[in-house]
Amino acid sequence: MKVIISFLFCLTLSFSYAQEYNSIYNQISKFSIGYSSEQLDHYILKQGINDTGAVQMGFDSWAPSASYTHDFVFGDVITLSANLGFQYMNLNYGGQKYGGTFMYTSIAPSATIFHRQFFEYYIKLKIGASFYFHEPNLIPDPARRFFPEKANFFTGVTLGGFNFFPYEKLGFNIELSVWSPEMVTAGITYRFYSKALKILGGK
Repeated sequence: MKVIISFLFCLTLSFSYAQEYNSIYNQISKFSIGYSSEQLDHYILKQGINDTGAVQMGFDSWAPSASYTHDFVFGDVITLSANLGFQYMNLNYGGQKYGGTFMYTSIAPSATIFHRQFFEYYIKLKIGASFYFHEPNLIPDPARRFFPEKANFFTGVTLGGFNFFPYEKLGFNIELSVWSPEMVTAGITYRFYSKALKILGGK
């Protein structure tokens, strides 16, 4: 529930800012799946525990991260986004369920570096929070301090964001990020044209 409330707050804040300070040229919806930095971190932590401890930790099952992002586009440069995502991970520690599933939400301003009608490259700043469904108390000290708490805040950067639109409204997206739950994502996008963006699209 906290994640949903946080996402709605981010979405409302993005929309309010867009309405008050600028005209919205377009809105874009994105559905993505990917590989998260959290999964990589847990894999590294698992290996460290198994190499040094008597009690073993293991991945029972996992699924790719999945997320929804809504963009408010102010032109061919500035975009403000709200994002909600999750990843299922099920780890065990000494045969007991540790869990590991988490959800995350963020608000993200971005700047388009290169823009054409069918392609754009952008960078993005992500500010958000992650919420975990796990049992960190299973992990003994001092290893426990390397594992996430029930909730964490993060500030991440998307160094490579790419939108491809082979069709007028439907396309696909790839993002490469650091310091945020989403590390590598790919998905489909749908953009809602306005008259202003159609003019921009003619470039």
